[in-house]
Amino acid sequence: MPMAAGTALQGLRDGGKIQAGQKVLILGGGGIGAETADFLSEKGKDVTLVEMREGIALDLVGHLQHFLNMRLKEKKVQILTSTKVLRFEPSGVWVEDSEGTRRLGGFDSVVAAIGVKPDNKLSRSLQGKVPEIFVVGDAAQPREVLEALLEAEETAMKI
Repeated sequence: MPMAAGTALQGLRDGGKIQAGQKVLILGGGGIGAETADFLSEKGKDVTLVEMREGIALDLVGHLQHFLNMRLKEKKVQILTSTKVLRFEPSGVWVEDSEGTRRLGGFDSVVAAIGVKPDNKLSRSLQGKVPEIFVVGDAAQPREVLEALLEAEETAMKI
């Protein structure tokens, strides 16, 4: 079960970097994982999305979350929520949900859309050198562009 090492996805546009097989397992159902599932299913891939939380795209604004959920259901993406990945083996990946432990297999590719963290090195380097620092957008917290724009507008009004 190949997993492309070193391919970092920062958003939907990065989905084009993926040279995925036909049957794809996506680990992580936040905004980036859900958007990647949407992108790959649009390309005709058979996608399974595994998320440990109770829903997918929970980090997106309500209407965006709803829209993405509808699209994934229409495209017949298999969505496994409240599901934790336990381990990888050559034959597949072992997961655990409320019904117990089971193996998912037959995947050509695995996409890890987990562990996104903000990059705010610049703000840390300016700490104490300027009177005020405002961290917005993905430097504050990775999210969708509309949310980042709203935050930037709110910050601009404060300045």
